[in-house]
Amino acid sequence: MLVAAAAALCLAAVVRAFSQLSVTQRTRWVLHWLDTAVPSGLGCVCVAGFTALGTPLMLTTTPLNVGAGALYGVWLGTAATLVGAVAGAWLCFVIARFWAREWVQRKIRESSSLTALDHALVRGGAGIVMLSRLSPLFPFAMTSFAYGACAVSTWDFLLGTAVGLAPGTSMLSWVGWSLREYSAR
Repeated sequence: MLVAAAAALCLAAVVRAFSQLSVTQRTRWVLHWLDTAVPSGLGCVCVAGFTALGTPLMLTTTPLNVGAGALYGVWLGTAATLVGAVAGAWLCFVIARFWAREWVQRKIRESSSLTALDHALVRGGAGIVMLSRLSPLFPFAMTSFAYGACAVSTWDFLLGTAVGLAPGTSMLSWVGWSLREYSAR
């Protein structure tokens, strides 16, 4: 219990420190560092890692995704950010599945519409997850936490997340690459 409290306190301190910086400053610093000091392969791993860690902390990763496209091109930028986004979603899923599931399941049982959705996730989980990932209306990390507490299987969650995120992730990488190309002219 003491270790968990210390870890939560450290996490809160890190989040507070990062929240003091603007997203623009933080992203510029990270992208400059990736561009000047890190080889491309390792940079892609770093982008995936930053995206994966930022997701459960509910930090926006869109500027990093655009920057990955600018630095590594459409295909590598898409691959790095997609791997990171799926890994971050999986972290949210696992946290909810093992630490918050009982509380959320009680809330689901209290609502007939949420109960129906939970049952639908058992039968068509990957499709429902994919459709929710295609829409920007659903907050990414929050839906990942919610799916972790529902009856969707891990495989359906991961498949639906990867397929549903691929179009938007490629678009963001393309925007980054296009901005870099146009600014070089």
